Amino acid sequence: MQAYLKVSGLISIIALILVLVIIISLR
Repeated sequence: MQAYLKVSGLISIIALILVLVIIISLR
């Protein structure tokens, strides 16, 4: 269960970074 939480946290962080990069590149 802890491994799943760690992976889901990592995926959410990567998704946040991707969204920030897309917003910055669209400006």
